[in-house]
Formats: sequence, structure tokens, C-alpha cells
Amino acid sequence: MSRKPTFILYGPQGIGKTTHAETIAKALGCDRILDGAVLDESTFTKAATLRITNIENFLDDVICDENTPHIIITVMNRASLEALVTTLRRVSP
Repeated sequence: MSRKPTFILYGPQGIGKTTHAETIAKALGCDRILDGAVLDESTFTKAATLRITNIENFLDDVICDENTPHIIITVMNRASLEALVTTLRRVSP
């Protein structure tokens, strides 16, 4: 049985990642959203999670679980985030 991936959405502070988190998580099939500091490894590595972080702490936040695939989505500004959200709205059921 294949596990759903954990998605890591990262980009600068203040571009709207948290504002659009629910829309993105729903489109990607994520069951939970984690925004901010990782509390513990077991919480972070659960499958079907959308993990939101900013570039400044991205490397410190990434905790990999070899049994859960991780997909990293990079947004560099508000325009690229809005393009992502628009695309996901078009393709999600």
C-alpha cells in the first residue's frame, strides 16, 4: 500500500501561504496542515500533511521519514503562490 505524501510548501513570510493553506491542502488531498515550528518528528512525518514554512527556517524544519514520500513546493512571491492556487482550483474535483 502506498502512503500519501507529505507536502512541504515554503516561501518568504507574508506572501499568503497560511491564507491559502486550506485550499491547497484540500486540492492535494492532505488531512492536516502544520504551520510554524515542528513540535515533534512524529507529528511532522505523518502522511497526507501540508507543512508550511518560510525559507529562512526551511532547512531546520525538514525532517524526512523514509517511509513517507515528501514533495516540496516552492513559492517565491505572492504572484507565484496565487498562480499555484489558481491552478489547483482548476484541476481539483
